[in-house]
Amino acid sequence: MDISDIDKKLDMKGKLEIIGESDIFRWSKLYGINMTVFIRYGSTLEDSFFKIFVSKPADDDIYKGLISTFSGLEQKSYIVITRSIMDKKIIELITGIIKIPSVYLSEMTIENGKLILRLRFNHNFSQDMSSLLTQYLYIPYFIDNILIKKSEGLKLLMVKKNARVPLSILKYSVPLSLFELDPGLKSIAESECIMLISNMDLPDNRFDVSIFSKEKLEVNERIKPVMRIENMYRYENYNKFMIDVKIKANDHGIFRNDETVVINGNELYVTLTIAQNQIMDYIEMLFASSMKYFKKNVITLKTVAPFDENLF
Repeated sequence: MDISDIDKKLDMKGKLEIIGESDIFRWSKLYGINMTVFIRYGSTLEDSFFKIFVSKPADDDIYKGLISTFSGLEQKSYIVITRSIMDKKIIELITGIIKIPSVYLSEMTIENGKLILRLRFNHNFSQDMSSLLTQYLYIPYFIDNILIKKSEGLKLLMVKKNARVPLSILKYSVPLSLFELDPGLKSIAESECIMLISNMDLPDNRFDVSIFSKEKLEVNERIKPVMRIENMYRYENYNKFMIDVKIKANDHGIFRNDETVVINGNELYVTLTIAQNQIMDYIEMLFASSMKYFKKNVITLKTVAPFDENLF
């Protein structure tokens, strides 16, 4: 199985533009700065916050202003800014969206003073999506624009993104023997599947996985079927190595585009695309997590190259 099997299921795409009240939104519009955003969930919605990553601006005055105004934390090639979510409707909407079965939140950014959500989902849930969004359309000065349409497929989406943000493609493998075969992973390993990994930080720190299988899987406490879609499942994984890599990447603002996993024989193969200027940082994180949990390098790099749709 490959990404075309995912495209058959996640056949719709959406783009939402949300008007934000935070001062960081105004900075984005005033200086034309695009920002990568992750949500960090607290014990309550009120405790949740934005973790925002800004590539270092060429303009020194803007750079210094970001540091001083927002107490930005300077890193090697970017600035990290933490802001409370002033408008709780934002997190309520996002939480509602990711609860819709089949939804995959592709990317979250701040652009031109607006919070931009990009997502993919199955057409069987178009009415669910419409009903949810309609609740928020009646709120003045909240949702500025919505685009929901048929998806052209992951490969073309990545070609378009590569034109905006130069990407690199990374493929690596990890021995399956190093992973605890919980009931979910055991069932996956015995079937022909492709898995899609979520970037989202989730409240209970689990690793959320969508499974696309050629055959029916045994449902258990870890694997749940996605209603209305044949042979699509959700898998809750708590593997410490995988979670550690995700947390490290999110803490450094490294967005992984449609990270897929397949099991072939005794190896677990991972494929993803990352912004070119972040690829080496991500590889360093992989090796660091490997040493932390296995006391040795277990990562075998297969491909590290500029994005090419023929490699994807």
